[in-house]
Amino acid sequence: MSSPKGTILVVEDEALIAMSIESTLQELGFDALIASTIEEAHAHLATAEIRLAVLDYKLREGKTTGIAEALRERRIPFVVCSGSQFSDIAAVFDGAPVLSKPFTDDESRTELSILQRDPFLRLLDSDPRLARHLIKLLCSRVRWTAQATEDSALLSVPARIAKRLLSLADLHGRATAAGIKVTLSQEELGQFLGVSRQIVNQHLQSWKSSGWLELGRGNVTVRDSPALETLIRES
Repeated sequence: MSSPKGTILVVEDEALIAMSIESTLQELGFDALIASTIEEAHAHLATAEIRLAVLDYKLREGKTTGIAEALRERRIPFVVCSGSQFSDIAAVFDGAPVLSKPFTDDESRTELSILQRDPFLRLLDSDPRLARHLIKLLCSRVRWTAQATEDSALLSVPARIAKRLLSLADLHGRATAAGIKVTLSQEELGQFLGVSRQIVNQHLQSWKSSGWLELGRGNVTVRDSPALETLIRES
């Protein structure tokens, strides 16, 4: 028996991540269809009534841009779930909502409201304040993208790692007796920045030896933020 809330297509080839998303969706009352390949995703689109889709940006066999186009043709909204740079995703998926990896269970439970294009344009015409707010939001996204591009071009790899780690600590960190604890793996941190896990590990181990960090299984605790900030400024 199908769920009255509808079916959500999850395109993800990392089994643990797919199972985690599926479990959360089921707890929220949705049915979930998992596709680990592009072929499977298109098959589900052809045979099932999909209300919403969650797309990983990159599968092992390639990017999911073709699936995104098929969803747009069917007017099915979708969310991009990825550890890639936002600027890369924005250029390809043209404004689709992005849920960055790693994400918390609370983030994945965020309620999604859908407003069709024509009613939305009428709403903008009726209230210029909303248009100004959207312009401010767009400008902030452009500034974020420009800053990420600038960091990639001008900062050293250790400075980029330190800056992203401090940003994640500020946004998602949890205060502990040892410092600010961030739940993410070295592999995920590397995916954020487009560098290998080995490079990330090399610098984190060095900073651990200096007393700036503590490393755990799937987490990093920032003990000395000023030291990392100094490293960024001097890069």
